[in-house]
Amino acid sequence: KSTGFGKNVLEPMAIDLKLRGLEIRTGETVLSLTKQEGGVEAVLGSGPPATGATGKKITAQGVVWCAPLSACVSAVGLEAPRVPKGLNPSRNKYFATVLLEGENSISPLYYFYVYDTGFDTFRVTNYAGYSSVPKLLENNWFILGVEIWSDVSLGEPEVLDKVQRELSKMGVSNATATVVGAWLLPQKAPPHEPTLDNEQWHLERASSLRQHFLDSNFVATGPFVKPDLFF
Repeated sequence: KSTGFGKNVLEPMAIDLKLRGLEIRTGETVLSLTKQEGGVEAVLGSGPPATGATGKKITAQGVVWCAPLSACVSAVGLEAPRVPKGLNPSRNKYFATVLLEGENSISPLYYFYVYDTGFDTFRVTNYAGYSSVPKLLENNWFILGVEIWSDVSLGEPEVLDKVQRELSKMGVSNATATVVGAWLLPQKAPPHEPTLDNEQWHLERASSLRQHFLDSNFVATGPFVKPDLFF
């Protein structure tokens, strides 16, 4: 919201939606969501359900759900599909952030996957949101996220060395872009992975919501609400 995209796209879009009669609700917790005759009823609170927050009821002819589907399934009271087990459980996955100085040669790509032999890099992401960004970035600094998938367990120095060597081998870091620093993200909080497993998981959740609401003017948006839609 603090960038030009927020000012030039999001703000005018929000104004247009409000002029069309839509109400945009943010900063609230949906404690429950039920279908009613000709619409949907929601109970909204200012805190998570675990805090015992009491909510206020609102009714609407229709709802467009923009938050994660997992929260919607919980609010509706549906049984969530089980989290799938990995297709390749033996792979060790590491998520590194790399700070480079110079020219970002992969812009304007959002990310790219690495299929060439001889690399353990799975994906390089040109998006600071997947990274722990330093508070102050110089004008000629940029951030890349790098995922390493390895068949063997690696220590942190090995991962960071591999990341830097493979970025150099790809030509991402070169004479005009040098690595200033690299560090690993915590294993407990990796970025979202668009895998076959969680695609199926999202699709099952979206399907259960559609079957529940049927013609109650409920629309879900977001990753994998229908096949082949990641964003």
